[in-house]
Amino acid sequence: MNASLNKLPHTQSHRLSHTLSKLCLSVIATGLLSLSLTAQAMTDLQGKPVELLEYVGKGKWTIFEIWASDCPYCPDAILYMRDFKHRYPQADLYGISLDGDNGYTRGRQAAQRFIQKHRVNFPTLMSDTVELDKFLLDQGEEALIGTPALMIYNPKGELVGVESGAIIAQDVIDFIQNKQSN
Repeated sequence: MNASLNKLPHTQSHRLSHTLSKLCLSVIATGLLSLSLTAQAMTDLQGKPVELLEYVGKGKWTIFEIWASDCPYCPDAILYMRDFKHRYPQADLYGISLDGDNGYTRGRQAAQRFIQKHRVNFPTLMSDTVELDKFLLDQGEEALIGTPALMIYNPKGELVGVESGAIIAQDVIDFIQNKQSN
């Protein structure tokens, strides 16, 4: 304990200790509140909350392309997934923009500009890194390494693949066909 605190009468020392405890709790509570405010639920681009697992397990393969508007490799990934959608229409394909890291309004605007510029032709959801990492960890996976990335669900709704990088359409098709034959 600090030597100057030892010189205070017991009641003053107790009050100071109590005040410091309250201050520490206040700082911790503020930190937790700010964490909960930055972590937002996944939404569609209109701001409606969505549950990712509602999109999977409907008897079709489901692919999620995870991207961010400031990612230099994401335009290539979008191009590859547009090709995948054309070549493998029997799978459901969705995007997940991580532009929610920039706050909902700014993030949504950045995502919409990216979608228009790169002609994203599949539905896109919006999240942030904290939420997506929490989701992946809940699914038994590791946290996201970076963007772009893919999540692949089988027709039963089981997460069977997570891969970072701009993955070409043929590699995704080969992965699905390999899983179907096993």
